[in-house]
Amino acid sequence: KEMKSKYLNYRKSWRMQPGNCFSNKIFGKNLKKKKIIPLCIDIELASICDLACPHCFRQFVPTPDKIMHKNLALKVIDQSSQLGVPSMKFNWRGEPLMNPNTPEIINYAKKKGILETIINTNATMLDEKMAKKIIFSGLDSMIYSFDGGTKKSYEKMRPGRFKENNFDSVIKNIKNFSKLKNKLNVKFPRTKIQMVLTKDTRKEQEEFFSLFKDFVDDISVKQYSERGGQLKDIDDEVKEKIRNKTNSYKPSSEVMMDHKANLFVSEKRLPCEQPFQRLLVGYDGRVSMCCYDWGSQHPVGIVDDRATKLKNKDFDDVIEKSK
Repeated sequence: KEMKSKYLNYRKSWRMQPGNCFSNKIFGKNLKKKKIIPLCIDIELASICDLACPHCFRQFVPTPDKIMHKNLALKVIDQSSQLGVPSMKFNWRGEPLMNPNTPEIINYAKKKGILETIINTNATMLDEKMAKKIIFSGLDSMIYSFDGGTKKSYEKMRPGRFKENNFDSVIKNIKNFSKLKNKLNVKFPRTKIQMVLTKDTRKEQEEFFSLFKDFVDDISVKQYSERGGQLKDIDDEVKEKIRNKTNSYKPSSEVMMDHKANLFVSEKRLPCEQPFQRLLVGYDGRVSMCCYDWGSQHPVGIVDDRATKLKNKDFDDVIEKSK
């Protein structure tokens, strides 16, 4: 009952905290005065990834191939635990299973009282040995990123970076993880699989759901969000049709197509809630306020000396203030 109460309060705060901060103008140092804490800390255990997905920032913004030192991860967990942070996610720009210490670090977070622990993974390295480590780590939630309902589209959207990535091998890993959970009679981690909708994958939603309906706890699809790759999800012909139907369309307008191929034109910006929900700690100790700051060019702080050793003028002021 106590765990359930804590979890429900955490999820309620996730919904309410951003609006409370906006409406009461609680920003900067006032967050500390009002004892408003991050509800999730994302720790980048690995910025390296073994895939080269064409819709990823990695293909267009230089991204370091690094893993976080275990001592830094444990230090961040200790501080998060002391603050009472309820949730931690153990990845950002890379594949967390490429850090050999990931299961041990997750287990440390659970022992420190972190309520919810999460990873996103492409499942390429989720063999039986790793699967057992993940289950026994105490991980609460694992989200698979899998784009495509067929072998052709999947291998187009998720090509291997160091070696060929195989559709059948990854599906086997996901299915075997489910079988292992059943064999061990465990409920956690809860598993979810999600697919980004593009021209290639939008027409394969039925196949995608059919592939995994018996092997994961949740299946979802997400609208494509342009992240630097300039993949044309909506072509010029479609945009011309929109232009003829509405006065709200401008050449600079953002256009979105949902999972049913309905089109929407953005008329104004929607404020992002996440700076009032979470913080991201990069592999080197730089703290970012947003996962879209891919190069961590706008850090809000540092938690490790490694960050200060990088000669980057973009965060000299942050370093100076932290001394």
